[in-house]
Amino acid sequence: GGFWGSFPTFNEYLHNVTRRNEASVADVLDVVPMTSLRPDAHARPPFDCLHYLIPGPPDFWNHLLMSRLEQLAKCRRRRRR
Repeated sequence: GGFWGSFPTFNEYLHNVTRRNEASVADVLDVVPMTSLRPDAHARPPFDCLHYLIPGPPDFWNHLLMSRLEQLAKCRRRRRR
């Protein structure tokens, strides 16, 4: 119910807006495809769709975020040289 089924539409819109605007400072880290592969990771399916078991998807989100931040830092350092 609700707007849960709209996330693919929201994500597509965000990707289109950031791709269209070359001057955009937004960097999108889309974890939905990876997270949807782990439906077993919810705390109490189907009643609780907001909370995940630990260890689980939030650990992977943190890893992806740290990897992306390191990648952006390396790019920034290369541009300064």
